Amino acid sequence: MNNYEKKSFTVYLIALVVILANLIILSVIYQVPFLSGVPAVRKVLPLISFAAVYPFDFFHNFLREDLAIHFFWIMLVIISGFGLLLFNKFARTVFIVFNIINFVIWGVISVFYFGQMAFWGYFFKCYFNFVAFLFYVGYLTLPEVRQQFQTVTRALRVNGWFLKARRRTLLPKDAAGYYNLALAYHRLGRADESLDFLSRAIAIVPKKADYHFAVGQVHFDRQDYGKAIAALNETVRLDPIHLQGRYLLGIAYQKTGCVEEAVQAFRRCSYLELKNNAVFRDLGIACYHAGYLEEAQQALRRGMELQPQDHECPFYLGLVLMKYPKMVKNAEEFLKKSVRLNPSFCDGYRELGNLYIGQGNYKAAVRAFRDVLRLDANLVQVHYHLGFAYAMLKDMESARREYKFLKEVDPDLAQTLGLLLKD
Repeated sequence: MNNYEKKSFTVYLIALVVILANLIILSVIYQVPFLSGVPAVRKVLPLISFAAVYPFDFFHNFLREDLAIHFFWIMLVIISGFGLLLFNKFARTVFIVFNIINFVIWGVISVFYFGQMAFWGYFFKCYFNFVAFLFYVGYLTLPEVRQQFQTVTRALRVNGWFLKARRRTLLPKDAAGYYNLALAYHRLGRADESLDFLSRAIAIVPKKADYHFAVGQVHFDRQDYGKAIAALNETVRLDPIHLQGRYLLGIAYQKTGCVEEAVQAFRRCSYLELKNNAVFRDLGIACYHAGYLEEAQQALRRGMELQPQDHECPFYLGLVLMKYPKMVKNAEEFLKKSVRLNPSFCDGYRELGNLYIGQGNYKAAVRAFRDVLRLDANLVQVHYHLGFAYAMLKDMESARREYKFLKEVDPDLAQTLGLLLKD
């Protein structure tokens, strides 16, 4: 093989490698199944097309050296690029037209130099412009790719436009495409369309746990907890270590009052995820409601270790310790800690007030209940307890004030408090 043949072989080899690399990149963009799990690449590559619409060699070789023409072209591309990120229709049109013009120019020049050494340079410029244009087409048709450029003020209208574009690109057996489209509809709050596309994805790939989990999420957000539980149970059946599925299943069971089932779900989550504060917090809450006080203590203390700023863990730990007469003082400290962590936490002040009522510390109870009413003045039971504490302190004027409030909103409670005032 002589030098000329070696050079030709090298050029063809480089061309083949470049074309194959671009095919792989385009496969990622268009979600070919075996390459669809690389989301970071899909988010960056469309921006390559910005650089592909400035034909410097075309200006330099075929037009007069006039900086005004260069400047005009560059400014149009910059303006259209900014407009592209803002989803401006005119900017998109300009950008697409410039890509087409550029591609046609390089195609004509490549044909003109065919058979000459300069052919390869112009051929690759033509080829790369074509690939960049395909990147942009992929960018238009994939909602999850353009999600990072989405503007809040126009999100719903733009999402609708791109969802329609994406919908038209789906193939009958494109389960991943249906799934991604369903997620996009779910983000828009369009649950019926989301469930429709999820059902299509499940019909194609019935044993994909993530698809059933997405169905459970949609039903959960619609507060249809029965259907959510059914879908989430199918999720964990297909994938026993699906942490999100088990966690959401536990919350759904809590919402329906199935505390035993919730405990089981959160307990299995805690085996899978040892450093998740939410898992141990919710396990502790479920165990408290189910009466498993020792396990509740352990879970809540673990939750506090993992996230010291979580106000719910010390709150529920205080409720657990209130069940033990000898640990009431400890319970008080944890309840105080919960309101220190979150000064707007009504339930923390209310339980402190109830604790103080039980101890006969009516002055402290008054302070706690007044903190509750400072945050929410319409809590009827708190007004009753505050009136009761005032009556126990012989502050009848303040107690009567609470009595007058209750008489208007809850006559039965007012009558009960009135019996104390008569005494």
